[in-house]
Formats: sequence, structure tokens, C-alpha cells
Amino acid sequence: MITKLTLGPGPGWREQKQRDLEKGKESIAIDLIPEFEPDIVADITHGFIDLLDGAQFDEIEAYHIFEHLEMNADFKQVMWDCLNTLNPGGTLDICVPYWKSSSAVECFEHTRFFNENSFMNFYANPYCKEMKLPMFDLILNELRPKDGELEVHVILRKPL
Repeated sequence: MITKLTLGPGPGWREQKQRDLEKGKESIAIDLIPEFEPDIVADITHGFIDLLDGAQFDEIEAYHIFEHLEMNADFKQVMWDCLNTLNPGGTLDICVPYWKSSSAVECFEHTRFFNENSFMNFYANPYCKEMKLPMFDLILNELRPKDGELEVHVILRKPL
């Protein structure tokens, strides 16, 4: 049973997959770059649920990928795909560069900027609640140090 999905694992995926397995987690990854050796080579902005053959996950890890999504519609779609792919009670673990960090702007492929409130539309938006749109529960929202800079770290849970 596959329990963890990693979006955009980057280089070193095979080693990370082995470390996950040693912790009792079977995992798969989707990445656009075939050289990173993901299990599935695909662009997650084109919808990734169909690529998973109905698999559901206890955990989705998305470290440093959301800053690469250009369109608001793509960002929302990936977030909703994550929600729909999680088992009830499953978590989405997100890290992105903090907007004031040089790492947020030094990569020409970064197209979005984030602060500690950037994901609140997916867990605390009164309009979404009123419209009865699906929402996550917030587990953690923090700024944390990374390589002398700051990053936004958010953990969201699919409601039971």
C-alpha cells in the first residue's frame, strides 16, 4: 500500500524513497524532470489524480514546488487535487521560500511569492466556508529557518 506522495521531489528521489521505506512508508513521486527519476514524469498542473489510478495517500509532501506554479488556476487545482487525493485525516506538508528571503527571487523559475498567510484560503476563508467548498484543517503554519533564510512551512489535514 502506497501511503506517501511526493510532488516535485527533485534530485535524490531514489535515496529518499529508500529512507521512506525504511520508516515503513511506501512512497511514489511525480516530477516534471525525468532526470530526477520520479515514479511518474508529469506536469502536476495538468491534473495528477488520473495518473494515480485511484490511489489515496496518508501524506503528501510538496517542498519547494508551489513557487514554480505560474497561474492562480494551476495553484488552486494542485491544492484541490491534493485534498482529493488524501485519505481523511491525511496531511499535506508544504514548504516554500518566504517572500523576503533572497531564495524567493534568485531562481528565475520562481513565479509566486509566499508569506505566512498565503495558504489561509484553503483553511480559513469565510467565503469558502459559506459556499461549503472543501477546506483543509490547519495543523501548523510557521516561518522556519533554512540555509540562513526563512521558509514558510504549512501542514494541512483533510478533515475526517
